[in-house]
Amino acid sequence: KNRAPENRLYDYTFNLTIISGHKDLMLNILKIFLIGIGRAKMLLSIL
Repeated sequence: KNRAPENRLYDYTFNLTIISGHKDLMLNILKIFLIGIGRAKMLLSIL
């Protein structure tokens, strides 16, 4: 079963959070990641 890279990253981040208990850290990583996806989509729409 192939999963999208962002799903894998989310799973990894989520598992890391459960282990470490740093919810704020996970939210920040996720926010940065989502901003990155947004920028990539913007660039693609410009091209």
